[in-house]
Amino acid sequence: MDFRSFNKGFHDKPEQSATANENDIRKAAERYAGKSDEELLGDIMKTVRQGKADGSISDEQLQKFAESVTPILNQEQLDRLNAVLKMIRGN
Repeated sequence: MDFRSFNKGFHDKPEQSATANENDIRKAAERYAGKSDEELLGDIMKTVRQGKADGSISDEQLQKFAESVTPILNQEQLDRLNAVLKMIRGN
């Protein structure tokens, strides 16, 4: 799943979007499983830059995406997600 896919399901009914988001998250994990951290980070940053430039990704959507994946992350993954979000926000 990418941020654009997450945003498309953002306005669905909660019970529908939760299931769709879980499936999308699993698919994204499978797609990115063979990539290095550097490749993954590059893809994320590219997608976010494009989305912010064309208005399809907002800080609020990024936060909601992070909140949706947090329950399935271990502490190391959560720390990495927070570091990436900090980079995206420019903090």
